[in-house]
Amino acid sequence: MATLRDIGSKIKTARQRQQLTLLALAEKSHVHRNTLSALEQGVGNVELNTLLALCEQLGLDVVLVPRHTTSYLEPAGESAQLTGLQKRLASRLAAAGAGQGASSTPLMVMDEPASTTGLQRRIAGRLARAKTAK
Repeated sequence: MATLRDIGSKIKTARQRQQLTLLALAEKSHVHRNTLSALEQGVGNVELNTLLALCEQLGLDVVLVPRHTTSYLEPAGESAQLTGLQKRLASRLAAAGAGQGASSTPLMVMDEPASTTGLQRRIAGRLARAKTAK
């Protein structure tokens, strides 16, 4: 499960990649600069509508994935080696994200547990749509 620090770090990284200052993003999102600063530092308690406003400005999506499926996408620990499937998924997700620009369509939103095969089908479908959109 992602922590507030993880989310804040991803927001900060996305902001910096787009060469936005903290103040510029705060103004565009109608969020107080102190709220954004606290979020990026992983402290404070951000409201969902605030997080959504920031994600909208940065072209990010909030994606809900059942916990058991995240093990297919990320290594179990810092020293863990990525499996072949994880490497392929990470590479394809990165390539699809780079080619999409500021997409407002979630990569995947699942409301029930999915098998590995189901997860792969969802990702393959999303990648196919991303390629045709280019």
